[in-house]
Amino acid sequence: MTLETFLSHGLVRCPCVKCQCRNYENPEIVRLHLYKDGFQKDYTVWTSHGEMNSSFGRFQDFVVGESSRSVEPNVQSSRMHDMVQDAYGMHSDFESGNHGEEAPNEEASRFFEQLKKASQPLYDGSPHSQLSIAVRLLSIKADWNVPQGAMDAVIGLIHELVDPNLEIPENYYKAKRLVSKLGLSSMRIDCCENGCMLYYKDDEGLECCKFCGRARFKRTRSGKRVAVKAMHYLPLTPRLKRLYASNSSAPHMRWHSENRRPPGVMCHPSDGEAWKHFDTTYPDFAAETRNIRLGLCSDGFTPHSVSAAPYSCWPVFLTLYNLPPELWVETFDVSLKQNFNLRATLMWTINDFPAYGMLSGWMTAGKLSCPYCMENTKSFTLKHGKKHSWFDCHRQFLPLDHEFRSMKNGFRKNKIERNYPPPRLSGEEIWERVENFPKVTEEPPYKFDGYVMDVKGKTKDNPKARLDLQEYCMRKELWLQDKGNGVFKPKASYSFTMDHKRKICEWVKNLKMPDGYASNLEKRVDMAQGKLHGMKSHDCHVFMETLLPIAFSSLPARIWKPMKEISLFFKDLCSSTLRVDNLDRMHQNIPVITSKLEKILPPGFFDVMEYLPIHLAEEARLGGPVHCRWMYPFERTIGKSKRGIKQKHRVEGSICEAYLAKETTHFCSYYFGNDVPCLRNRPNRHYEGGENDALAKPISIFNQPGSGSKKRTRQFNDMESKFASIHVC
Repeated sequence: MTLETFLSHGLVRCPCVKCQCRNYENPEIVRLHLYKDGFQKDYTVWTSHGEMNSSFGRFQDFVVGESSRSVEPNVQSSRMHDMVQDAYGMHSDFESGNHGEEAPNEEASRFFEQLKKASQPLYDGSPHSQLSIAVRLLSIKADWNVPQGAMDAVIGLIHELVDPNLEIPENYYKAKRLVSKLGLSSMRIDCCENGCMLYYKDDEGLECCKFCGRARFKRTRSGKRVAVKAMHYLPLTPRLKRLYASNSSAPHMRWHSENRRPPGVMCHPSDGEAWKHFDTTYPDFAAETRNIRLGLCSDGFTPHSVSAAPYSCWPVFLTLYNLPPELWVETFDVSLKQNFNLRATLMWTINDFPAYGMLSGWMTAGKLSCPYCMENTKSFTLKHGKKHSWFDCHRQFLPLDHEFRSMKNGFRKNKIERNYPPPRLSGEEIWERVENFPKVTEEPPYKFDGYVMDVKGKTKDNPKARLDLQEYCMRKELWLQDKGNGVFKPKASYSFTMDHKRKICEWVKNLKMPDGYASNLEKRVDMAQGKLHGMKSHDCHVFMETLLPIAFSSLPARIWKPMKEISLFFKDLCSSTLRVDNLDRMHQNIPVITSKLEKILPPGFFDVMEYLPIHLAEEARLGGPVHCRWMYPFERTIGKSKRGIKQKHRVEGSICEAYLAKETTHFCSYYFGNDVPCLRNRPNRHYEGGENDALAKPISIFNQPGSGSKKRTRQFNDMESKFASIHVC
């Protein structure tokens, strides 16, 4: 390693006795500190500077399913014992005399006597206990979303088949109560009906809202007082501490620090400028690599049918990236057998654009929709379409000598561009604007289908759009024409005929995608009307990045090339690994690409969603890879939560109950034997036997063992061979 590897904005962590890698200094200052004070004691592996700790290698071979300590193979009772110890922070098998290892703190040394009896074998020589059976029952219900009545029926059948003297849980409720001691708690907090406040901590005893005066309680028909509105809160601190309770998770919490990437390569949020800036601003927080970085996401969904009364539920998720720095708690790290002060920080929030507006308070509709440019935007209201348009707002981001800037008729009529790009506000400048604001009670894909496919009722290429085109642009071939008996709309060169549309639909219908890559697009094809319908956001994502250049290749070259370029832009932006030099190039290219589209498509196409890509490359440079910050995994989680609701009149409580069960069983599943089926080790849905390729990477799509058909064999036809070649190459 060289000095350049360790530098961050020209500074490097100082490993002297006083600084202890907490402070960033100029290399010359670091050299003086080392001459004067000497090196930090026992700092032989420079992990704070990115060097790999050789001791971390033993964790790479860690077998998921084994407990924190070595146990006898296939001994269920020993596994359950380890599970209880990890759940409550009891670790007694370390040598306190070893260098660097400390005795657990007082909280980590507590043990609950209530589980001792439940942990005993059912009979002499039995591999199961009352606790292990309860854990397995809860795991089956959570993994397969089995109704409670069905679980009670199965448990009743078990009681009929075994010795009645065995201490097996009587029903699912008793099993859940026993296992719940291993899980983490939740809280129900009353809220103001208007969302003004929570009745929590100092405000817990209030009877009405201190802002709007609304009553906290209401009376039911039976006369019982109940809260008008409440939320379910899952405390964060114990859940963060549990991450360090087992070797299945504790060593990986330091991965971001112990597996540094080469300079200029970004495959994790820790490679982004925002993460590095936080480390520089809070060196004490960054010095402890086990401190946790979080992202917050929220989105709303309607749990009931469309015909039901309107109701929206907004779950809030926290995802780990590994709240302010002063939020910390003493924790025991089982992998290093050390106590340390665990701290967490919230790095950013994750929302789609409408939810971003609702939660941040920034209006995401209208002239000031862009949260970067704000009042410096050049958007305007279309005269005939009566909507805000960002047409011809991209030329200001081009280099001053670019030919597009001097074109008078290529964009808006008789207008050239001489302005500079809008200034980017710093975090401090933004805070000055919003700190005194009053309380405020995925980005959709490009709309090429509405213009190019010219779908009736969906296209924005309507007579009003053509009137606006005539008002603002010099494209006379697209102006409305008076034919005497009515107005005629000329066929645009960027739209397909019905024959072309049906050929595209037929191609999509016959397209074969890798398993799990996208949904079944064949079901989204309407051959009669020549359109694609019912596509989810991820389907549009796949179409935009991979299929669009092929599907639209029959368009004229001057139209197809800009569409291909915007497709490749998003494909590169959403790559799992980014390079800083590529992001700089993308940031320079996107104004050119959008300007080319402005020369083709009418002004009504360009709303704020077509303007925001100008800022996406810079945002990726700050935050790191896009896939760590997009909405898709949270939308899937919300979908699973919605399908798991058992009581429609208690939506939030039902979701919280299901989550607690899954959280508990997921923790317990790491202590099952490898032969015990659970959600964590469920095989691929095409699995028919066979063994994994030990040399293949774990995430390889080709490492899915199975058995071939014994009934018959056949050769691929020409089209199937072509599809297979495309996917392999």
